[in-house]
Amino acid sequence: MKVLNKGSKGNIGQQQGFTLIELVVVIVILGILAATAAPKFIDISSDARKAARSGLEGAVKSAITLGRSKALVSNILNDGVSISGSFVNMVNGYPSVIADASADGTTAAKAYNMSFLLDSDEVTSADWILTGTTLTISLAADCTITIQNATATVPPIVDGVETCA
Repeated sequence: MKVLNKGSKGNIGQQQGFTLIELVVVIVILGILAATAAPKFIDISSDARKAARSGLEGAVKSAITLGRSKALVSNILNDGVSISGSFVNMVNGYPSVIADASADGTTAAKAYNMSFLLDSDEVTSADWILTGTTLTISLAADCTITIQNATATVPPIVDGVETCA
């Protein structure tokens, strides 16, 4: 039998673990780290706008390609083709950004432009601005897509501002 003296050190009656002060200090340090790191992960709205712009740009390029394919199959390059039962103006075999008069002289309801080929929840008709032969689609002031109408020698040019801050 082992007898412990009062002055001897043994493990009887000793507790192991953290004190309340140590736990509070660790929690405070974790709180400070979270407060400095969280904004970088939480503020992803600019990333979302960039992704929406990238998706819309892809949709615009796909619409141009599909319209071009329809025009080539129909062998109609500078008039217009029927897509889903509606007349879409063509310029050199590409969908036009302008909804002008069709070949028979009618306007508006019969002559659609490239926006007819796009169906997007990201933008409304107020976000489509036509200036001359350039169509601008705006997701935000610094987040736009511009489509320049095709010419006899140049296909439509898709560009724009992609800062999306």
